Amino acid sequence: MNACCISVLNSDNSITSIFCQSDGAPEGVGKTLIEEYSNSATVSQLISHGDVKDLGFTPDTCSYYAESMSYAYSRNFYQLEDMMAYYSECGCSWYYLFDNGEWICYESVSGRPSLVDIYAYV
Repeated sequence: MNACCISVLNSDNSITSIFCQSDGAPEGVGKTLIEEYSNSATVSQLISHGDVKDLGFTPDTCSYYAESMSYAYSRNFYQLEDMMAYYSECGCSWYYLFDNGEWICYESVSGRPSLVDIYAYV
């Protein structure tokens, strides 16, 4: 499994996040986020539906867990470290954060996150 977390930084500096099960590396989810989810409205629509099995090219084409499970909702955090710790327990090694119109990517190796230039994968 190559899971990831997709998040948005809110105006109050809280973070709203969802889990994405498939293709979480920059070549997959990262590239799709940059190319297809480049504005706040689209990102908010994606996050509002909750966890995804597969990220589609639009929020309407994603495969959402909420369609089959009642607990696959978005989660709120107040610290980036708390968000990463939570999703690390879910098997995530990639973390995408939409901040002020730009995607930021972190990769966690041995629990130590490092920034990744996902724009190099487009």
